[in-house]
Amino acid sequence: MSRDQRFWRKWAILGGLLSIALMGCSPSTLGFIFAEREKPPMEPLEPREDKKEIAILVLVSSSPTIGMDYAGSDREIATLTGKHIEEGSKKSKHPFKVIDPLKLDKLRNTPGFDARNPASIGKQLGADYVLDVNVSSMKMFPAQFGGEFLEGEAIVSVAVYDVAKPEAIYRQYELNPKTPMKGSASVTPAMYRRMLLQRISTEIAWKHIAHEPESALSAGR
Repeated sequence: MSRDQRFWRKWAILGGLLSIALMGCSPSTLGFIFAEREKPPMEPLEPREDKKEIAILVLVSSSPTIGMDYAGSDREIATLTGKHIEEGSKKSKHPFKVIDPLKLDKLRNTPGFDARNPASIGKQLGADYVLDVNVSSMKMFPAQFGGEFLEGEAIVSVAVYDVAKPEAIYRQYELNPKTPMKGSASVTPAMYRRMLLQRISTEIAWKHIAHEPESALSAGR
């Protein structure tokens, strides 16, 4: 939410305060109304002094033990993460610009790519930062439910590299994204798989962009 949007939102709330007061609302209720809905990023990435945009490269890999249900998920998570980060930062002072995945694909075909440091890959492609994402586990079918219900969970680790300081990891964090249980009669495995990948990419993006709390997003659905 931009500064102007916050300004007009607060004035709109002020217009209804007299009515709220007449209904006997407590001070704690008013405090909730005025609470700032937008959460700042937990892992902010600073812009370069001479640039407005922050260029990032999203690299995603997964454990060999992840089953065939998730074939191709690396590319999907990278694409979705980049989309969430770009769209969520459009109105910020320094929006993110994600490196075109096609440029990364072209570089992947060069000898020795897998042995390269993520920061060197990012530097070659013009990135300021690299998100090196590894998905070590993804599942949708808890054994205790015998496939009757779908419940998603993943274990994700992210190492952030600053290409200007390639000798060490700049930031590092782990995530445990989960999706709510749904009956297999109401959602197909393919649909639920997409939900889990969306959840993973959203939680990664939220680490680096300001966003509304999940409770507020859920209330607006």
